[in-house]
This record gives sequence, structure tokens and C-alpha cells, in this order.
Amino acid sequence: IEMDIKDNGSGVDWTSITFAVDGVSISPDITVISSKETHLFYQPGTAWQPGETVQVDVSACDMTQRCLDVSYSFQATEPPFIQNYAPAPGAVDVPVSTDITVEVGDTGSGIETSTLQFLVNSVSVSPTMTSMAHGVLQLSYAPPQDFAQGQVVTVALSVCDQRGNCINDHYSFTIEQTTPGPTAPDL
Repeated sequence: IEMDIKDNGSGVDWTSITFAVDGVSISPDITVISSKETHLFYQPGTAWQPGETVQVDVSACDMTQRCLDVSYSFQATEPPFIQNYAPAPGAVDVPVSTDITVEVGDTGSGIETSTLQFLVNSVSVSPTMTSMAHGVLQLSYAPPQDFAQGQVVTVALSVCDQRGNCINDHYSFTIEQTTPGPTAPDL
């Protein structure tokens, strides 16, 4: 939970701030930005369960002791998910000409495609995006050249939903090591 408390008149009396989550008094991290603005931040010790309603109560006064009480609630949401990796994480003997495909989705607000980061061997690439059912996007990357024999290929993926919930994943797979077949003797 993050918020700014501002007062353009006499300024914020940051010592007057009270903060409660689900009826429990909490000491958030308080950063005094200026005499007119204070920033609050609270990270719970354990994550809220998806769908759980969280009640927040805040009180603050200005330097002349005019006070404001604010209460609001929000519903905790799940981050996006990643599924159907091809090649699979940890796969071995993957063909040198393989394409990389994964699916990303979100059961709530939907994927924010502008947040997508897709890296292959630490190089940012632009996968093809195909919309699937239920808000799922299939991401496909066709490398411009084959991978090297025996190469360990690393893939890193990061994406957020439209509410700012994010997921990061990284995995690797190993390209096949082919050995040359027998050759006919020169005649």
C-alpha cells in the first residue's frame, strides 16, 4: 500500500499520521518529501489472498491540527500467469532450429502488453503475440539463425497486468549435441 499525503496550506504534520489495515494499527514507512508532502508505504509480511478485501484507514492533520480521516478498501488480485512453455524448462536435446513459445494470461484486468520483456540469452527480442481464449496471449519467437549445438539457451520473461501486478520468470533448455555420422572413405 502506497500513498502521498499533501497539504498546500500549513503543511503535513507527519507525527499525526495514523494508519490501520484491517483494523490493526500499522507503522508504515514514512518519508517526508517536503513540509507539504509525506509519502507512506506498507508491505505486509504475508501476501493477501487473491479476492481478499483489505480495509485501509488513514488519519492525518496539518500543522494547524485540521485533520482528515480517509477509509477505503480494495480487493487483492493475482499476478499474471505463464504457461505452456515450448521448449519446456530444463528440456534437453532440443533441435537447433527450435522456436520459443510461451503463453501469458491474467484472470483479472488483462495483460498490459507494453510491460512485456522477453529476453533470449540476455538479448531483448520481440515475439509475435497471438490472442487466445480467456485473455491469454501466445508469445512466439523465431530466432533469425539456429542455436549452436549443445548450447544452453536462457529465456527471461516479465509482464504485468493492467493493475500493475507483475510476474517474472526465467528458465533454460539445452540444444541437442549431434555427432557426425560415418563417412564413406575416399576412393
